Amino acid sequence: MNMRRGVGFYIPILAAVGGLIALLSVFYFTESFAYAIGYNSGIVSAISTYNITNAASSAVPALQAMTDTFRLGSHIAYAMIFLPLIMLGISAFWMFVTTKGRTLQVVMVIVSLVFLLMVTLLVEDFHFSNSLTVVIAAYAGALICLGSGSYFIYDSYTKAVVAPHSRAVRSLEIDPAKPYSNMDLIAKKLFGSFSGEVRILDMHFDSKAVQNLSMLMDRSSPKFSRILVLMSKDRAGDMFRRNYNEFGAELANRGIGLEVRIMNDDDLATQHERLILDDSKAYKIPPFNIINKKSEHIVSVNYKQASEHFGMIWNRAAKLENFGKGNTGKNT
Repeated sequence: MNMRRGVGFYIPILAAVGGLIALLSVFYFTESFAYAIGYNSGIVSAISTYNITNAASSAVPALQAMTDTFRLGSHIAYAMIFLPLIMLGISAFWMFVTTKGRTLQVVMVIVSLVFLLMVTLLVEDFHFSNSLTVVIAAYAGALICLGSGSYFIYDSYTKAVVAPHSRAVRSLEIDPAKPYSNMDLIAKKLFGSFSGEVRILDMHFDSKAVQNLSMLMDRSSPKFSRILVLMSKDRAGDMFRRNYNEFGAELANRGIGLEVRIMNDDDLATQHERLILDDSKAYKIPPFNIINKKSEHIVSVNYKQASEHFGMIWNRAAKLENFGKGNTGKNT
């Protein structure tokens, strides 16, 4: 299903491109210094070997001093190699996780700044005017990574600063005698506090669950960028697929991504609780298709554990689009 993805999806890819550009520029710097060292050493060796005139011999000390300077520059360039490798490693990690981690965001910013300073040092102290394109590329790569880390830090900060009426709740009590009021309560108190990427783990997520999700989002004016759902294969029938495609297209028009994955049999057999998470909060919930009707509390749970648990199952699950219709059970 074609849909627009949130900006956060493309930032790690952009950071990887920046890290690669920075790495290639470092390779150029190291090659340039190696060539300069070899060139100067060759001249000194030729003068000494063939006992060339005194005028040429007098240039030997200056050439040797220049060679030592180039060696220093070479050492700086070699030390710089680790910086774009760190940028690439962080960006690759970001591509495969749902939460980016504040520590890695800060590390990306610091490493990018250090790289910029070292490039400036090389440009100021050595002659690279004939390689302006490479110098610009080195700066560009580092600035891309710096911007990527800064974006995630800013994004995390803005999501953490929640309006008073949108503060996270510890628990919600669902009264089965008040399904309409319950839906309004869940929308305002729970979904109203969500932002960013919302993840739902519900083995029995079905067409009715899609309808409930749509209603909750419409009532809560959410600040979502993407919705991820983990569900059972026996709920992924033809009717669900139609609803999923229609709902996904509607969300795409609002700039919100939607992806559903089918849990594998081992995870399905051991998973008993249903979870919903955003970028900072996690809750244990009733079945989503009767979330407003079941006499059960919605309770806050440990975010780190819930996020890691969801990510583990998510990485083992199959995309709905790749899951054969012949393997599905109920047409819900």
